[in-house]
Amino acid sequence: MLKTSVGSLQFPSPLILASGYITETPDFFLEAQRHGCASMVTRSLKEHVPPERQRIPVPRYAVRGTNVMLNAEWGNERPWTTWRDEGVKRVHDAGAPLILSLSGRDIQSCLSLMRTFDDIGADAYEINVSCSHSGSLHGDLNTNLDHLRTLVQSVRAGTKGLAQMLVIIL
Repeated sequence: MLKTSVGSLQFPSPLILASGYITETPDFFLEAQRHGCASMVTRSLKEHVPPERQRIPVPRYAVRGTNVMLNAEWGNERPWTTWRDEGVKRVHDAGAPLILSLSGRDIQSCLSLMRTFDDIGADAYEINVSCSHSGSLHGDLNTNLDHLRTLVQSVRAGTKGLAQMLVIIL
């Protein structure tokens, strides 16, 4: 199998599950790991999810007009504490590094989550600043240079450095 490294993280293969509905829990990854998947990125975790966003609507996609499709996966079905209390341990017990995706929309909440996960041994972070369905609704953070600058400076200064930090602009 082709081994891969990102920074100091070592992966037994380049296959990593991306953040999404199937990474709400470690279950799908733990099955995929048996078939060569090396790691996963959690669903983007938020410290505070409004009640109306805690249920994922079905169907998950909405088409508006002829050239716009909105991804309606707008929240998490489980709170971030599920990853704190059991998810990180389950992935680590399986011998895999774990990349935690954190929402970069609310910088203080992102920092709070980073501090919590630094304390339990996070391997890496993906800081999500560009959900396709929320850009036009909540401001295109991936093009807001002031927000990006503040976010990156804050999270770099806020992590203990125990984890690699990956900033992904989707």
